[in-house]
Amino acid sequence: MSGDIPLSPDRWEREFALKQADLHLRERQGGLWHSPVFLGLIAAALALFGNMYATWSQSKSAAQQAHVKAQSDLVLEAIKTSDPKLAAKNLLFLVHLGLLDDPDGKMQVVLSQPDNVPYLPAQGVNGATALCLDGTYSFSRDNSTACSHHGGVAKWL
Repeated sequence: MSGDIPLSPDRWEREFALKQADLHLRERQGGLWHSPVFLGLIAAALALFGNMYATWSQSKSAAQQAHVKAQSDLVLEAIKTSDPKLAAKNLLFLVHLGLLDDPDGKMQVVLSQPDNVPYLPAQGVNGATALCLDGTYSFSRDNSTACSHHGGVAKWL
């Protein structure tokens, strides 16, 4: 710059030596750990890893919750039969397919005694008079023709 006073070689050497000593002193006093930029990068990295863990944990929890809900829904639908033996058969089928978790085999033990299996009443269709053996509903008012093409009557409603 035009306004700067030129340094003499002696003064320049002293200034250079002073700056080197200052740099050496700063390096010995803490190096990177006292640098705000370095500390900011460390904090940002920790925040990133914390957020990654929280997201992974929430995702795993949501997947587990969805799995349990799906199994609960399957069980409820399988036992809507009005018949404990049919409910046991349905549940055993789902266990054998692997759609219901039974790691200790407790469900299979309970299902081996179908009379003790809980069940819910079958949900009929409004106006139906009979549940047919193939699972369909009959609306016939005549008992002799109800479920005639569906294997017969499983239950009168």
